[in-house]
Amino acid sequence: MQKIEKILKEFNGKVLYFDTEVSPQKTTKSVENCVFTNSLNGAFNLTQKFMMNLVILELTDNEDVFKLIKSLKKNGQTKIIARSYRDDFDTIFRAYQSGIDLFIPKGNEEYFHVALQLFLKDFSRIIISKNMQLQQNYKLLKFYAEKITTDVLILGENGTGKGIMAKALYELSGLKGDFVTQNCAGIPESLFESEMFGYKAGAFTGADKNGKMGVFEKANKGILFLDEIGDLPLSQQAKLLRAIQRKRILKVGSVEEIKISPRFIYATNRNLLDEVKNDTFREDMYYRLKGAEISIPPLRQTPEDLEIMIAIFANRFLREHAINSDTKMISLNENLLHQLKKYEFPGNMRELQKIVYQAMIKMLAANSNELRLCFQKPEEEQQIIQGFTTEVIWDVLELLENNFLKYGGIVHPMKAEVMAHLRTKYNDNREKIAKILKFKDKQSLANEIYRLEKHKNI
Repeated sequence: MQKIEKILKEFNGKVLYFDTEVSPQKTTKSVENCVFTNSLNGAFNLTQKFMMNLVILELTDNEDVFKLIKSLKKNGQTKIIARSYRDDFDTIFRAYQSGIDLFIPKGNEEYFHVALQLFLKDFSRIIISKNMQLQQNYKLLKFYAEKITTDVLILGENGTGKGIMAKALYELSGLKGDFVTQNCAGIPESLFESEMFGYKAGAFTGADKNGKMGVFEKANKGILFLDEIGDLPLSQQAKLLRAIQRKRILKVGSVEEIKISPRFIYATNRNLLDEVKNDTFREDMYYRLKGAEISIPPLRQTPEDLEIMIAIFANRFLREHAINSDTKMISLNENLLHQLKKYEFPGNMRELQKIVYQAMIKMLAANSNELRLCFQKPEEEQQIIQGFTTEVIWDVLELLENNFLKYGGIVHPMKAEVMAHLRTKYNDNREKIAKILKFKDKQSLANEIYRLEKHKNI
């Protein structure tokens, strides 16, 4: 508990910390800006008497803990963090539906410290995990952000959260410059230098009359996140390496170099040493990147996080994509959950979110409260659309028309089917369809129709 006290002293505001592990000697004891209690009744009384800026509470078996959360949520100025050793869907989902802002598993106080710091910076995209390696990554993140200024390489499969880690490092660093992202995969050779380094006015035919600032310059005194660095062609690696080492860039059409000082974070889903051996990645580039590293384990190696993340994604869907859903309580189909725990998750967290969203849509369409999580292997991806029967599609249309669901919450494979059914139902009356889907005008709808048709033909 001494570590907790030290952590909370950093917070500039009034804090209530309720936990059954608080010693009886410290019950309802104030330590500087913090009040500690192991009594739920004591926590209720304190929140009635005093305005708390932050409440951290343990999720216990006592039903009244959810009443406390709901009462605190009425005061919009109080931020609520829940902690628990429990990882079951029902507890976590109910806590979020009751009004908590963030759930953090108990056990690792260093992980809690970093998560709290990020949360108080209004950066809520924290990877919530009980996995020791993932939690230790946040300890590394704090060290890399506060103690050293070297570049950082983030390794992990697609969908594991490399971008989240990169942005978290930026938030913890306190740098004055911006956080700028550049995806290195698929930059055309002809556009590489202008995208990275920018160009002067009149540098080439069709150039913007005001010139263009490249991502290196945009990230000056901040962080440049070079995502998918392992996909960069050899010819572009040489140009990039030169700019990284010299911290000077030459805009297209210019003869005068510009000095820049961003911090670089790289990310890749590839084994770069294998790429070097296969002559697809420069050896000198590899050793430039090799140093401070963070390796994110795939979801299949962290099964203890599955129910926590399902609860978080289900709540996020209801908050962001459904209407008047705060009181919606749902249950998981245990048989399907058991099958899901055996799944390999090639798309990791991103795939899990899609699976949860897809199931949430079907659940709402069926006016049910049972969440049935089904997955498709990559080779079965096209069968996702077939899983949405005509009956389900019409039920989804009804949800959209009656303002129970937002179009943005529909998973991508379903959007084309929904759009086609709407256009048939309303004789392609785009003004009417735009109103139903909450597009700002018919042109925005036309752009979405074009995007869906283009994707369908790829």
